[in-house]
Amino acid sequence: MKRISVVLAAAVLVAALSACASSGSSAAAIYNPGSYEGVGEGYHGDIRVSVTVTAAAITGVEIVSHGDTPGIGTVAFEDLTPAVIDANSTNVDTVAGATGSSRGFLAAVENALSKARL
Repeated sequence: MKRISVVLAAAVLVAALSACASSGSSAAAIYNPGSYEGVGEGYHGDIRVSVTVTAAAITGVEIVSHGDTPGIGTVAFEDLTPAVIDANSTNVDTVAGATGSSRGFLAAVENALSKARL
């Protein structure tokens, strides 16, 4: 009985190591590399962004146009851009005092990413 357990444990270990070795260290492709435009509804109208992606990561977000308040909406965009890139996701906190602008920005980024996804 012990020999079967040892053989089974060894087989499980070999399978796990093989899976790790075959997966490599590169992330799976989730995007078609390139730049994509997206739009979201901000506090004062549409927010248009251009999002640049590699196969596995968000590498840039630029504001194309917006009607949100300078010093409020623009601060949210400046804070959220690196947060989205670092998180590789739009699942980040909104900026206090600029919730409408934050939500519009994140919706615009998500809209662009929806065009980039495989």
